[in-house]
Amino acid sequence: MEFYPPKYWGLDPVYYACVKLTIADVLSLKEHPTCKGTFCISNHPISKVCVLGDVVLINRRHNFIGYGVDDSTGVIQCYQWCNEEEQVIYFSLGQLVMVIGRITVFRDERQIQIDNMVQQVDSNAEVLHWLEVKHLKSTCYSQPFVVPSDLLPGSSIEQPSTKFSATDVTCGVVLEYLRPPILSHSIQELISDEKFLQTLKEALKAKLGDGCQRNLMPLDQLLPLSISHLVEQGQLIAHSFPAQPTTYEAMLSDIHLKPAILEIIRKHSHSYPNGVHVDVVLQNVKLQDHLSHVPNEVIRRVVCELEDNSDIYETACNSYKIVD
Repeated sequence: MEFYPPKYWGLDPVYYACVKLTIADVLSLKEHPTCKGTFCISNHPISKVCVLGDVVLINRRHNFIGYGVDDSTGVIQCYQWCNEEEQVIYFSLGQLVMVIGRITVFRDERQIQIDNMVQQVDSNAEVLHWLEVKHLKSTCYSQPFVVPSDLLPGSSIEQPSTKFSATDVTCGVVLEYLRPPILSHSIQELISDEKFLQTLKEALKAKLGDGCQRNLMPLDQLLPLSISHLVEQGQLIAHSFPAQPTTYEAMLSDIHLKPAILEIIRKHSHSYPNGVHVDVVLQNVKLQDHLSHVPNEVIRRVVCELEDNSDIYETACNSYKIVD
C-alpha cells in the first residue's frame, strides 16, 4: 500500500472529514511513514477524529483541562487549553460526550486535542456511533487512497524532458552535498570541487544512462538552473554579500526554521495574548529573506513538530504559545 506525500493529501476526501472511530481505533492508528505526527487509517491521512464515550477522569490545571474518555474499547486523554479570559464549558464524571479534535502525542501517549466537545443526551448515541464506524470502515476507510496516475511524476501526460530530468538529479546531489558539516558554497566553488563533480557525474550516469548524458546542457548552465529551482522551493538558502558571490546552504528545519518560528511566537505573544495564529507565523517567516521561499505546508509541518515536542502548545484552533 502506497503512502503519498502531503502535496497529494487534498485529493483524499477523508483528509478533510472528521473521521469517526472508536478509541481503540485511534490508539492503533499507524503513523505516516514520512510525516511524523500524522496518522493514517489504511493509507488515508487523518486531520481530525471523532470519538464518543463516557467521562471517567477530570484533570483541571490553570491553563488546561483534561478528560479521560472511555467507550468500552479503550480510554484516551482529551485536553483543551484555556485561560482566565475564556468561558469554558465543564463536563462531569459519567457524562456521555462526543469529542472532535486532532491526535497529538505527549510522553509517547496519544491524546486528542479538543476542538469541540458536546454532551450526548440520546441514550442510543453510543450504539449509533459504533454502527456508523463499522459502516464507514467497510465502505470507505478500507478503500485505499489512490492518486490518479496522470497527476504523478513521470506520467505520459506530463513527461519531463531530458534536461529537467537532469535538473532533478542535480538538485538531489546538491541538496545532499550541502548538508552539514559542509559549509555553504557558491556555484563557482561547486564547479571547481572535484569531489562534487565526480558525485554528480556518477549520479547522472546512473539515472540517465550514457546515451542521455551526451545531450545534456553544459554544467555551468545545469547547476545554476538546479540551484535556482531549489531556492524557489525553499530547500536551499541563499546568502548574498556585497562584492562576493552568492553562497548556498541546505535549509534544515532544526537549524533554520524551528528557531525562527519560536522567536516569532515569542515576539508576538504580547500582541496576541490568546495565542499567535499560524497565519501570523507564516507571514513573518516569509518576511525573512532567507526563508521567504519555504512552502507553507513545510512551515505548518514544523509548527506541528514543535507542538509534538512540547516546545509550543495550541491555545485555540491554530493559535500557539511558547511552553514556559
